[in-house]
Amino acid sequence: MARSVIFIIAIFLAFCALSCIAQQQPCATYKFLNNKHFSSCSDLPVLSSSLHWNYHPLSNRVDDAFRHTGVTDRRWIAWAVNPTSGGMIGSQAIVSFQRTDGSLAVYTSPITSYGTRLEQGNLSFPVSDLSATNQNN
Repeated sequence: MARSVIFIIAIFLAFCALSCIAQQQPCATYKFLNNKHFSSCSDLPVLSSSLHWNYHPLSNRVDDAFRHTGVTDRRWIAWAVNPTSGGMIGSQAIVSFQRTDGSLAVYTSPITSYGTRLEQGNLSFPVSDLSATNQNN
């Protein structure tokens, strides 16, 4: 009896995982607005999101895009990386949200405490050409 319950739960969880994956377009096939193209991408395991990037070895520059599906006008999105450790403090975030007039705001925010409010500030590394788009949520 216990084995059959575990089997049924496993089948259910597998079905849920597959349906979540099926709802998100794989990053390799996604087309960005303005013909932006990224040579590499990775579908992230949570939050229906993916990370896209180009690395320029001669200049040590990276172009990247964080994509999160299913966003509504009442949500904000942030993507962060911690270049010095594995914790939240020290993370360097890019934040975006929809303003009341419908336009999108995008800014950088260093995370300096666990009580962060994602306030605008300079990151520990240079960042340029920030932009945000909303396409079909």
